[in-house]
Amino acid sequence: MNALSVLLARGRWKWFPVPLGSSLFQALHNSCCRKKSTTPKKTLPNVAFCDESTKESGNAVDKLFSSEQQASILHVLNTASNKELEAFKLLRGRKSINIVEHREKFGPFQNLESLMNVPLFQYKTTIQVCNSILCPETAGKKRKSQENRLLKKLIKPEVRRERLKDCLGAP
Repeated sequence: MNALSVLLARGRWKWFPVPLGSSLFQALHNSCCRKKSTTPKKTLPNVAFCDESTKESGNAVDKLFSSEQQASILHVLNTASNKELEAFKLLRGRKSINIVEHREKFGPFQNLESLMNVPLFQYKTTIQVCNSILCPETAGKKRKSQENRLLKKLIKPEVRRERLKDCLGAP
């Protein structure tokens, strides 16, 4: 028994017969037309495991910073307005608005883990935001070093190699 399959070749759709026993056809048929009974039923343990890992990652955020650092970060997040938060590069746009809305809705942040409950914030983003609040100058240093690299590439002396060799006394 054959089934018709369609392929795009040289800009035209072409029909060709494929035997039903073909492994390619079976793989395509299984992936597209899978019955509900073939889906795995045991997905709940994986969900519970994911929940535990997110809790651990939240606690890990608190462990990364000392209590003094946490206090200063939380002070900024709990007292800064939308415009003051946008002064930090990572908190521009929707993220600063989400922080203010979350703070108004649920009250001040109690710990750094609660920052992960804000929309658009995940573990990595939370750590980057906390670091940028603690050390806001590092972003400017990176930009300057990138500009210096670009300037080094663009500035070339208008002296020929032969003249440079003569000046150095190289043979």
